[in-house]
Amino acid sequence: MGRGIILGYMIEIRREMPSLKRDCPALAERFETLRFRASRPVKVEEAAIREQVLQERGDAAHDFEAIRLVSGHEDFLLEPRTDELTTYGKGGAIIVVNITDIGADAILVTANGIKEIPLPKLSLTHGNSRLKHKFQ
Repeated sequence: MGRGIILGYMIEIRREMPSLKRDCPALAERFETLRFRASRPVKVEEAAIREQVLQERGDAAHDFEAIRLVSGHEDFLLEPRTDELTTYGKGGAIIVVNITDIGADAILVTANGIKEIPLPKLSLTHGNSRLKHKFQ
């Protein structure tokens, strides 16, 4: 379920932000600022920074509710339905690779469904070094 939420957010933010900026620019700007701040890595050893980032994540989640009160944005960043996601796979498979410090996997979206593929040999360090090598 968590991976579906991640994929849904990636798709939804791209789709929803232009119309939110048009309909409620101040709320859209606040949300984008909080989203940027909340996406920063949390250093566990620095309690004050960790608490600040967690508070900003909570503020961003609170803004979801405010955004959902705006007409036409009632479903803003809600978990996508499987049938909604598989619609995106009709033109060909979509593959999202998710690498974190606790594991790695791929999400495969096709018209037939969604499948998680564990990638136990891929680590965050390995993924970062391959990306650096590929795009230098």
